[in-house]
Amino acid sequence: MVVKWLVSLFLVFVVVFILILPKEYDIQASIDQKHREGGGAVELPPRTIYLEDTIVLRSGVHLKGAENGQTILKIKAKIHGEPNRAKLLEAEEGAVDVKVSNITFDGDKQNRESLIDDPSAHTISFPFVKNFEIYNTTIINSAGASIVLYNAEDGLVENNTIIDSGSNGILGLQAMKNIVVKGNTVKQVDYQNGIYFSYQEGKSSENIIIEGNTVENAGDFGIEVGHNVKEGDTPHRQIVIARNTVLHSQNAGIAFRTVSQGRIEHNTIEGYGKTGGYGGDGIFVEGGFNKAYDVSVTDNFVKQTYESGNANGIYITGIDGALIERNTVLNSNGKGIFVQASNLGEATADFKDGLREYERITIRKNEIFESKNEGIHLQGAGSENNEIVDNHVKRNRSTGIFVANIYRSSGLEIEDNTVTDNEANGIEVYNQDDLRLDENTVESGGKAAIKVVSTRYGQITNNTLRIADVDGAYEPIIIESSEDIETQNNIESY
Repeated sequence: MVVKWLVSLFLVFVVVFILILPKEYDIQASIDQKHREGGGAVELPPRTIYLEDTIVLRSGVHLKGAENGQTILKIKAKIHGEPNRAKLLEAEEGAVDVKVSNITFDGDKQNRESLIDDPSAHTISFPFVKNFEIYNTTIINSAGASIVLYNAEDGLVENNTIIDSGSNGILGLQAMKNIVVKGNTVKQVDYQNGIYFSYQEGKSSENIIIEGNTVENAGDFGIEVGHNVKEGDTPHRQIVIARNTVLHSQNAGIAFRTVSQGRIEHNTIEGYGKTGGYGGDGIFVEGGFNKAYDVSVTDNFVKQTYESGNANGIYITGIDGALIERNTVLNSNGKGIFVQASNLGEATADFKDGLREYERITIRKNEIFESKNEGIHLQGAGSENNEIVDNHVKRNRSTGIFVANIYRSSGLEIEDNTVTDNEANGIEVYNQDDLRLDENTVESGGKAAIKVVSTRYGQITNNTLRIADVDGAYEPIIIESSEDIETQNNIESY
């Protein structure tokens, strides 16, 4: 009798458990019903729910888990023995007013290894969605990208935690508009970037704010907006990347690639460009097949911690109008700040000779210490109106400030800088039409304080030059192949 009673009780418990256990199709039915009612919240219980198929989020619905991420939606890794290619959550195309919060998503990539970095296996996907929020979620073990936005606008991605993503942590594709990505943590991305807004098929993004995020161990760039925009297409515009912490990226920490009206400010970047090469710099700003305009890089802290690679602290090319101000650059394996007319490889309307040129670059109030190459290096191609003002350039293992132009350039001002303890000359300028070099303090141990070559005319005045007295073997100023250079400076020996 007791055994029969226990069996009956067990069967009742099993039936009740099955009846109350939320299944994937129950979630979908609840979403569909709430959508038909005009919208509202679908609240999920604090338990693990396994999914075979993608949940589709409808307009007006807020899919909400229990507090503290206790609701876990986990993909069933195999269906009939084959890897499950489903996403965990996808908004229906064109959805409006949708939200997702307080859910832990588990993509189980360890059991779907063939789908790692596969675009069919993203965890959350929002295509052509307007007025959306994704917040307070945790996404672990995504096979593809963790969060994908596609032609979306007017959205917020905030306070999400992404851990061990197979592809991009947060990915925005094509025409993204009015998006805020704020306060998220992205740790460990196998392939691609931590946060990435990409040009694609002629479409660029505008009015994007990426602020207060932490990105660690990205497989490519930490945070990137761009990729090369096709010649003649509209650049990304009105982009702000601010107050982020980016650690140990394989390539660049933060990158603008054909961004106009953009700001990179108050970020901390440590460890970047592990293997070196193009695009591996702490901050990487380039005009691609179109020149970009009006970019500021201000108040950032950039420190190299990798022993390998030869990446620069801050790299600029193909920009007309850039302000590089109040940055601290430490221990670069390449140059501290490098502004270059780089070889594009083909002629375009903006780069007729195949060089990404630059104009109107202001480098001001930066601190560049202990680079393995030059502290500040400009390499222009007919570049005009560049300023290097009030920087502290110390203990770099080559020249402190180095301007060596491919084609003769004009309108260069180097003023009020403090250049000390660099292993080569203090300041060097080559192939310049005109030059104003004024009120700098240059201390050079056994090398020339200032060297100017192939400059037509200019002023080298009011500088304080402190030169190591090694039996008079070193001249404080060297001028070669130049025409009309005025010099009047205070020269000291020590």
